[in-house]
Amino acid sequence: MSIAHFDNAMQQEAQMKAEELLAGPRGRRFVAEAILRAGTPAEPEAPGGPMAAPGTMGWQHAPLDRFAGRWATADPAVLRGLSERDLMASIVESVDSAMYWQPPHAEDVTLADPQVIEALRPAAGILIDHPVLTTLDRPLLTGPGRLVHPAAHIDWIDHDLPGRRTPPELSRVDSQGRDKLERWRRRVDENVRRSRVNWPQDVRALCGEEWWVPPVLVGLLATTPLPGADVLAPGGALGAPLLLSGIEDSFGREAGTVALFDLAPGAEPRVYEVDSPEAWVRLVGAFPLDVTPARRHEYFQVTGLDVAWFMPDWQQVAEQYDAVHVTVGGYLATATRALRLDPALGAGAHTMLAGWDPDQTYWLDARLRETGRFEVEFIEYGASGDQFDRGTWRRAAG
Repeated sequence: MSIAHFDNAMQQEAQMKAEELLAGPRGRRFVAEAILRAGTPAEPEAPGGPMAAPGTMGWQHAPLDRFAGRWATADPAVLRGLSERDLMASIVESVDSAMYWQPPHAEDVTLADPQVIEALRPAAGILIDHPVLTTLDRPLLTGPGRLVHPAAHIDWIDHDLPGRRTPPELSRVDSQGRDKLERWRRRVDENVRRSRVNWPQDVRALCGEEWWVPPVLVGLLATTPLPGADVLAPGGALGAPLLLSGIEDSFGREAGTVALFDLAPGAEPRVYEVDSPEAWVRLVGAFPLDVTPARRHEYFQVTGLDVAWFMPDWQQVAEQYDAVHVTVGGYLATATRALRLDPALGAGAHTMLAGWDPDQTYWLDARLRETGRFEVEFIEYGASGDQFDRGTWRRAAG
């Protein structure tokens, strides 16, 4: 292949990745936030004043034609030079704005407009090759029996409740892990039954309960990489890593206990990588669980669709996989997005990745060993922008 043909093929590959990024609400929000933090475009005049600073997001009021025209001309050099902190902040802002129980934010509605998507396309093509994003967007394992970074679990300290919890015990499918997944399935079945009996037929009625899809609330271990944490000295700064800041439905907690894990000697876990919407659809299609009564009302608020909703049956997934990991790119392209399933499950069968953080792994069989534990705390300095812009996390000195 000639250099010209190779370059053209690379451009086409990047374009396909950019298309995938812009197809997802979280991906579009990430691109928009990155443009704002890059300082482009110049703020358009809008009702109530100029474009708001990053974190306050007043730009949804700008006329779409002016808004789109300015964003389409974002300076490529500035975007390529975006700092690690600003790129991370753009991801965190997108994660923090994910909603599954109410209509989308005004910003997300604006970003779904075809004219705006077209305007974001050049910036998306640049950002997918940003070194920070390419470093973040990688699978869980570097090779057989090797994690990319130490797996970290955060156990938040809730100052409104006495005491603190400890990280969950390591699960094993052949014993307590299986018990936990059975308990999870009983909870889901009861939630579906209760919703079928109690919720009105009118899909527009404001009611609902659970909206998330990972197997939470039964003590399974969930981890997110925390680079450098294994050599961090007491009092050392962590910045604002995804483990502590990139959290859907965050409660803004500011202290917790971090436990670090590595694979147990000889462990080679079977990992399912959700690195694209197609990967999530394949997982749900292979292990479908119909949860329509329990998700119908809330997902309608988000998507405007009154359809059948499916999620993975984690009991079945655990028969073939030890862990399920959602990559950063997989999250941005997939989360908060109604995805059509195989019609064999029903003409209107859909799924949605909800309640799963970027670069997060749920261990259905945690063949791990704990390698360390320490306290972390959030430090605030200044008063501008969102939590990510205001401060950082550090390892507590005590």
